[in-house]
Amino acid sequence: MSKQLELSDKELSDTSETSDNDQEEGSNVKYFSKDIDEHTMKLMLLRFQLYIHSSSTNWACMIVENYHKRLILKGKELTEGNDNTLLRNELESVINGIEWILSSYDNDTRKHVKIVIHEEGTYVINLINTWMKEWKLTNFKGRPNEDLLIKLNNLMKECNISTQWTATNKSSKLQELKNNM
Repeated sequence: MSKQLELSDKELSDTSETSDNDQEEGSNVKYFSKDIDEHTMKLMLLRFQLYIHSSSTNWACMIVENYHKRLILKGKELTEGNDNTLLRNELESVINGIEWILSSYDNDTRKHVKIVIHEEGTYVINLINTWMKEWKLTNFKGRPNEDLLIKLNNLMKECNISTQWTATNKSSKLQELKNNM
């Protein structure tokens, strides 16, 4: 099995074109007094939105950092005859996005990183919120894509991850990601 990873040259410094339907990103912006120390301010900036989309042949994820920068990662799963290719690609998009985000931080800082994963399906949401707790008791033995489940579980120990179901037709970011695949 081999994996192909492509880093898109699309990195935007402004997301001012955000529609009213993308309020989940902008609504968390708060104004703070000047009394906040530099360390606290740095910790507040360790927030990411990870939008994922996959098909049976490829995957993509969009990383939005502090509501400003955008980066799209794309990849193809080159496994033939795998019945779980779609689910595998969903896991690949999440893992590659988290790894890219965490690659910029040391171990002490990683525990303060907060990542919200957005998807239009429910596999990753159910996996992270429900199934992982039960499956890790058996070290994912007998589960499809066991290798990726172990990798995701290890990444989840390094940072704070939450999930949010997001309809593609209500999110310009998911729609853009889907169009870029």
